[in-house]
Amino acid sequence: MRYLYLGFLQMSLTNNSQQGLLIGATQQPIGRWTLSIDSFDGFGTGRAGKFGLLTFPELWMHSDDVRFQGESPLCCPDLKNIFVRLPRSAGFSRNRFLSGCAHSFDFVVDSHWPCFAESRIPKPVADARLNPKHGSPLPAGYDVCVRNVEIRVADAYKVAALQSRVESEAADCATKTGFSKRYGVRRIMTVGSTSRQTYSNVLTDFDLVIETKVVQADISRADLRRLVDELIYRILRTPEFVVYCDLIQETAPLSRRPVVQESFFGVRGKQSFVSRHEMEFEGKRHNVFDITFGNLPQLIGYEIWIQRYLRELSSIDRKQIQHEVRLAKRLLSKMGDLYGLGTSGFRGNIVEQFIIQGGDYRSSAEDIGSLANSLALIAEEVQGELRNLTFDEYRTRFPLWHPGWWETEVGFTKEHPGANILNLIGGGDPEKAERQWNLLKALAISHQQCCQSNTKWTIDTVVAGARKLLAAYQVGSASG
Repeated sequence: MRYLYLGFLQMSLTNNSQQGLLIGATQQPIGRWTLSIDSFDGFGTGRAGKFGLLTFPELWMHSDDVRFQGESPLCCPDLKNIFVRLPRSAGFSRNRFLSGCAHSFDFVVDSHWPCFAESRIPKPVADARLNPKHGSPLPAGYDVCVRNVEIRVADAYKVAALQSRVESEAADCATKTGFSKRYGVRRIMTVGSTSRQTYSNVLTDFDLVIETKVVQADISRADLRRLVDELIYRILRTPEFVVYCDLIQETAPLSRRPVVQESFFGVRGKQSFVSRHEMEFEGKRHNVFDITFGNLPQLIGYEIWIQRYLRELSSIDRKQIQHEVRLAKRLLSKMGDLYGLGTSGFRGNIVEQFIIQGGDYRSSAEDIGSLANSLALIAEEVQGELRNLTFDEYRTRFPLWHPGWWETEVGFTKEHPGANILNLIGGGDPEKAERQWNLLKALAISHQQCCQSNTKWTIDTVVAGARKLLAAYQVGSASG
């Protein structure tokens, strides 16, 4: 990272740069500024496109109210962002200083960059990002697709009611069976799309976590079996579960109520013991309850972070990000082998961070990330060619950091090493990860083509375009 940043500075000063005086509130010079243009972003990553780096090699005194004098600011319509290295000093307003910078270059301050700067590993090489005032226009139909993933309020209420009942029954069972006292239950909470309202349809699964002080290997399997059986027995007899079954049968009425059966009971990964339960619906089997036991700081830490992130958004932005995640899940599911039970592609948290952290790498006209923005990032970086940019290159240049690894509430510190959740793609198999990456690149290029031609954007249109691209690529690769 340090090497890239130093390279950025050296190349910028010898290639395309401007400089001049920084004027303070007293209308007197208070320092010098330099704007350098190159193909490195605020994380020191080489990119397709031009980016600016605004620095202040000399600053004789501080002022909140600043303007730029000297060479006129660069008129560069294809400049994607300007990254700012702020002067190191206490006692001046960061926001007012950045506002002056943005005004001088006719950009706007991005108040959300990066989305978790205090804990990001590695940290950005810039302190702030300035964005163009206008983002790329979206194709007709995209907004309609975003709105169409809305879950009816009444339906969401029924899902939430069952979630709450599952948690309360679990707490009661754990206490009455002595499980809580024996294994030191710390938390009982629902995690995943149900708790975040990012499920793509009401046929969702309820992921319950029973976090214990002891690791799962030290929990008696007989005690686990006793608690799980009692909990499932109770849940299936609650009025909330009956209402939920009625809800999912509204779209495809069944002759009888779905039967819930256990499909897995054992260790998953290293730290989790999972009891999984499914029901048959429309001729397919669907997960309905996952009960996870163990000492699970990463899982709990992520849930704490994502709930705080959503809570701190405005109601409009929170609803928008939930819709974007739902739309992404539907698109990836439609493409196949990218999202869903049994695939080693995108898990729910990867989809969420693909949307959220995509806004860190590519700015749009919105304050939050979006599916469209994250697809556009990939399309721009591969420059419209499926053969460009391997998955290993992509995950190294645009990592998706695992939030929650810095949550002191679960025992972590800010010095704890981060984890790139893109490493989970392919389940650790590099060849499978590359195949899935090709699917995602095809979707991104198809999305870009819809934008450029203003073709009506629908999931079916983007997927059809992606499959056409892949077919042509495979023919070309075979003939080559």
